[in-house]
Amino acid sequence: MESDFSSLSLSPELLAVVGELGYVHPTPIQRESVPVLLAGKDLVGQSKTGSGKTAAFALPILQRLDLSNRSVQALVLCPTRELSTQVAREIRGLGRRHAGLGVVELVGGQSARAQKDALGRGVHVAVGTPGRVLDLLQKRALAPGVIATVVLDEADRMLDMGFGTEVEAILRTLPQTRQTALFSATFPDTIAEMSQKYQRDAVRVTIDEAAGSALKIRELKLASSPNEKFHALCWLLNENPHESALIFCNFKATVVDLVRRFAKAGVSADRLDGDLEQFHRDQVLARFRNQSLRLLFATDVAGPHVISRAESSLELPIRSLDVLRLLECQVLQLLAQMSHFVGVVLFHSRPVGGLDRITRRRPRNSEDLVRVERLGVLRLAGVILPEARAR
Repeated sequence: MESDFSSLSLSPELLAVVGELGYVHPTPIQRESVPVLLAGKDLVGQSKTGSGKTAAFALPILQRLDLSNRSVQALVLCPTRELSTQVAREIRGLGRRHAGLGVVELVGGQSARAQKDALGRGVHVAVGTPGRVLDLLQKRALAPGVIATVVLDEADRMLDMGFGTEVEAILRTLPQTRQTALFSATFPDTIAEMSQKYQRDAVRVTIDEAAGSALKIRELKLASSPNEKFHALCWLLNENPHESALIFCNFKATVVDLVRRFAKAGVSADRLDGDLEQFHRDQVLARFRNQSLRLLFATDVAGPHVISRAESSLELPIRSLDVLRLLECQVLQLLAQMSHFVGVVLFHSRPVGGLDRITRRRPRNSEDLVRVERLGVLRLAGVILPEARAR
């Protein structure tokens, strides 16, 4: 029998917010992690992206805050600015009944002065990327003395992106008595080494996908040169009839460019990325839900988090789509994560036989594919792209 949130020893304020958001049963990672973190223990949580990890650490953080002390008491590190924005937004949403709660984003690409001013006025939670957080620590704008909890969200991705040096420098700066939580979709040796070095008797929580929940996915690879990319995408969409298509890209600039090109051609297309305000995001999801929007382009970090959150809050019932086709338009940097990547969007969806994941790769990256196929992550069938027709 499934437990509900009241079994997690959460405060009445947090239980009220959880109810307002429509959550009834905690996800497995929440059910296993929240009690551990509330007890003040270190934790390594391994679960798919989109499985509710943010709430798993946000709820304990909020419950343990001393709101009368306007100093940073919890620090959350994220690999990207987009993910930092999503996490900060969710913490604010879950903490809506915490009067005077202060949450600041510490990320690059935004005014460091404004972030310093926010820290000077006093906040309770800081969410940011390793580079900017380390810079503010070194400049003494971010005081580490009261930080009781540090969370590394998407820790495997953060280390794979080369932030290991910055992350370790941050951890060395923080109080030794802190609580440290690592959340990750995978558990490579780098995570194990960091846990051994910077955690104390960490509790390991691993959520395995149910044996019967695996989807039948036909995975294809399509080699094309950069100037063929748009033609390749058009050909794939034409060859695979669809009601709705969700298309992930590595960069926001690519998302914006593709939306512009399809819209210019008269195709209904829009985007999801970390720069969109909540009102616009809700509008886009509503249009995609009712299928008035045919093509939805998203960044490979912001999109999955927005969509999985929308699914869990019943804003985007992905399970109602007959066929969902995932088209990766650019080389994904983290090949080892490609297996769980599809599960981000299909976390609550039913198995469908017609689901395709199509990966576009340039021939020079074929050795990467061979390496990943040997790891058992992917089994890709080749597809030859026809020559573009002369106009």
